[in-house]
Amino acid sequence: RSLMGKKKSDEGGSGGILAALDAWDKRVSYSLYLGNSAVAPIAKPICKILELSGNGFFWLAGGMIGLRHDPTNAYFWVNLYVCLFIDLAVAGVVKGIFRRDRPEYSSNKNFTFAVDRFSFPSGHTMRMTSVACLCNRMLPLMAVGSIPAGGLRAAVISWSAIVAASRVAYGRHHLLDVVAGVAVGVLEYRLHVGSLWVPIDTAVMWQANIAQPVLPIITSMLS
Repeated sequence: RSLMGKKKSDEGGSGGILAALDAWDKRVSYSLYLGNSAVAPIAKPICKILELSGNGFFWLAGGMIGLRHDPTNAYFWVNLYVCLFIDLAVAGVVKGIFRRDRPEYSSNKNFTFAVDRFSFPSGHTMRMTSVACLCNRMLPLMAVGSIPAGGLRAAVISWSAIVAASRVAYGRHHLLDVVAGVAVGVLEYRLHVGSLWVPIDTAVMWQANIAQPVLPIITSMLS
């Protein structure tokens, strides 16, 4: 399926424009993928590591560890969880609406959720963009030892951009899937800050009264 989703539009008017845009996107994306493949086997393992670093389960597990063992930064960990759950909900809805197929040359055919088989927008890019926006806002407020907050912010933003680029280079997404993922990730962050932000007092209370008693039970069930 193309950017037009399930329904095929007429060749004239907006349908023709979307068809041309879809064809251009696939052509450029395939060229970028071939360029990355030309430097394999060096590039592919790096792209795989970047893919794993942006995996939602990785971040949910990391947030769980942070909530359990880093109560000083409960304000960040609770809002990180809110950020991740917003991303899961938005990704499921938007991917389900557009239902654009992954690139034909994508080697990944095993997906945890049915909606993951759809390509538009890039879920990894959405997630990493919203997480980078969150870190950019909150890292100066966190207790991170002697590490400069400015350096951490630059590292997180740079890493999120590299993850986004790797989605095209690794053949997981088309270029416009990633561009849309950045835009949706920023919108997710704006929704989080504007409507679903957890204030520091509430975050500390949740961490003490809910996370601390419940997380050991969840951990034991998963082990």
